[in-house]
Amino acid sequence: MSRIVFGLLAVLTYYLAGMYLSLPLMILGFAELFLLVFLIFLPRYLKKHLSVEFIKKSETAELGGEMRCHLVIHNTGKLPVSRARLRLKLKYAGETKEVTRRLYLGAEKGDSETEFSFRAEYCGLIQIKADKLRVYDYMSLYSSSKPLDAYMEAAVFPVSSPLAIDLPAEAFDNTGVSELTADKMGENNDEIRQIREYRTGDSNRHVHWNLSAKTDKLWIKEYQKDTDLTAGILLSCGGEITTQQQSAFYSLFFSLALGLLQSAALVKVCWYDGGKGGYIFDEAANAEQLQELLVRLYRSNLSKADNAPAFEYLFRLTTDLELYDKEKQIRRFTAEEILTGNITL
Repeated sequence: MSRIVFGLLAVLTYYLAGMYLSLPLMILGFAELFLLVFLIFLPRYLKKHLSVEFIKKSETAELGGEMRCHLVIHNTGKLPVSRARLRLKLKYAGETKEVTRRLYLGAEKGDSETEFSFRAEYCGLIQIKADKLRVYDYMSLYSSSKPLDAYMEAAVFPVSSPLAIDLPAEAFDNTGVSELTADKMGENNDEIRQIREYRTGDSNRHVHWNLSAKTDKLWIKEYQKDTDLTAGILLSCGGEITTQQQSAFYSLFFSLALGLLQSAALVKVCWYDGGKGGYIFDEAANAEQLQELLVRLYRSNLSKADNAPAFEYLFRLTTDLELYDKEKQIRRFTAEEILTGNITL
């Protein structure tokens, strides 16, 4: 009910009370006018005692999954809040475009919790800010707003899908990735750690063919990692890219690094940070550390560089989704096939 209709109703009630000399209608008319005035000031009182903040300053989700953000509502007043609207602004780090979301909520006296969620469409850091709270009276006739400064950051990670590093011999040269030969990757029976069922992404070179033939199931020989083997990846910028291409680049890098970690003990990564004006050197020994590395990469300004880094690498990956063995191109991917999980070498 709008306040105009409610005001007209109060005036009509008062008019009828005077026309028919009805004391009950007159009392009702005064009550309606009093309520109308009271409701003007009520939102101002409610907003004064209402505040919102994020329970966690950071959240994570997998690409394509649901990002859940938890909020706590503080109501220090003596009256409950029946309806309030929170304005949230979301944007990816480095982007200028913002997406506005509105969350309707209520609050009893004291503290209460609520959450909102959205689909994690691209890899990267999402900056989420609750910047405005609008509070309504109990009949939603009037409202009053106040600014907020609640902030959190959400990291969207690629789907964990290791890339099978099973390149043909002609893709290798005599100096770079030739270190990742079958013998170096643990292709002798003395280094077998366990035998397990085949999983999507496993290399065909590790199939236990004799056991698979006997059981009609594919079995994989899992080897001990070579503790001395380090795989290097150089990341380079090919120019301006869209958010979708950037997301595909992160996904491809994550899959490549996970694939290397199946055999190597450590993956070392190098990229040029235009914001800091120098090369960044980082490393990861497992999937958890690789996610932490990704967050640091998300925060960087990956840029072109004229000078070459002092870094021994096996693969070079560009933001144009091109994968190189040193300077020899192995393959160029498309954003669509990467984001749908359809990538092989």
